[in-house]
Amino acid sequence: MSWTDTSLGRYGALVVALAAFHILTPLVQALELSNWITSAVVSVTPLALLWGVKGNRIHKRIALVAMVPFLLVVWLRPEARMIPSESTRRAVGAVLALLMSLYYGLMIWIVLQDINRAKRVSIRVIWGGVAVYMLLGMFFGMLHLGVHDVFGDAYVSSTQSGPLTYYDHIYLSYTTLTTLGYGDIVPVHPVSRALATFEAMTGTLFVTIVIARLVAMELASRAADAVGYSSSDIER
Repeated sequence: MSWTDTSLGRYGALVVALAAFHILTPLVQALELSNWITSAVVSVTPLALLWGVKGNRIHKRIALVAMVPFLLVVWLRPEARMIPSESTRRAVGAVLALLMSLYYGLMIWIVLQDINRAKRVSIRVIWGGVAVYMLLGMFFGMLHLGVHDVFGDAYVSSTQSGPLTYYDHIYLSYTTLTTLGYGDIVPVHPVSRALATFEAMTGTLFVTIVIARLVAMELASRAADAVGYSSSDIER
C-alpha cells in the first residue's frame, strides 16, 4: 500500500462532513432546533468535495458549477415545507429532492472517476471508497424523499404516527443500503419497494466490487515491485 500519495486524506474531509451530518441532524430533530442548522451542515459537503478533487481541473470545475444550484436547493428546502398548499408543497419537495439526488449522483461519479484511475491502494483511494458508499446512502435517501413527496403514502412507520421527516428517509436509505432493515419504516408502494430493492442490491454489489478492486490493485502493485517496476511503469 502506498502511503506517500500527495493527495493523502483529501477524501477524508468529505467523509468527516458526511459523518457530521449524520451526527448533528438527528440531534437537531430531537431537540427541535432550527432546520437551518441542518442546511449549514449539508452545505459543507460540496466544499469538502472541492478539496478532494483539487488535483483534477475538469472535476473541480464540474463540482464548482454544480455546487451553486445544490446550495440554493439546500437552503430553499426548509422554506418549501412552509408552503400552505399540500399539492404544491409536495410537488416542490419532489423537485428539490430530485435535484439533490442528482448532485449526490454527480459527486459519486466524480469520486469514482478519480479513484478508478489509481494504480496503487492509498489512503486517498480508501477514503474515496468510503465516501462513495456514504454518498450512495444520501443519493438514495433523496430519492426516497422524492417518492414520498410524489405518492404521499409510499412509506409506513410502525414507531411514529406523524409524517416522516427529512432524516427519516435518509435513515431508511442507510438501513436498506447496508441490508440492515430494522423494519420500523417500511416501503408499501410499488415504486418505493422497487427503489428499496435496487438500493439493497447496489449496496451489496458495491462492497463486493470495491473489495475485489482494492485487492487486485494491491496484488498488481506488489507484483510490479517484485520485478522492479515503478508505479509510473505500471500506469504505462
